[in-house]
This record gives sequence, C-alpha cells and structure tokens, in this order.
Amino acid sequence: MTSALGALVTVEVDGKIQRLFLCPAGGGVTLRGGGEEVRVVTPEAPLGRALLGRTVGDGVEATIGGKRREIEVLAIE
Repeated sequence: MTSALGALVTVEVDGKIQRLFLCPAGGGVTLRGGGEEVRVVTPEAPLGRALLGRTVGDGVEATIGGKRREIEVLAIE
C-alpha cells in the first residue's frame, strides 16, 4: 500500500514511533482516543510532503522544525 491522502501511517522519526493521519485539511490537530494519539498532517507540511507516495519500509529524510529528521514508514492503513 502507498501512503496517500486519507491514510493512517505509522512512522519512526529519529527513533520515536508516531501515528499520523494524512489528510487535505486540519494539520496540527492531535486526535486522542483509546490511549492512542494520532497527529493530523497535510501535504503542505514537510512531514506530509515527505510521506506522500511512500510504502512500508521506505526511509526518507525531511527537514522538520528546522532539523533534519530520519523517517521510516512502518505501517500504512
């Protein structure tokens, strides 16, 4: 599966696991439920732009918050 708008993506960013929801609007919102946090990311954000079109196992570098980050795609739903 390829990451696209509407995908729930699990990534590892600099050794930290994060769950992200790629969508066209609402970036910056964090959804909480069932003891889990999911951050909404849009394709305009550096992280969202870096993830579009990626598949499980892909690694990518992106500048986020002024710092270069290593990102690995762990799962896509």
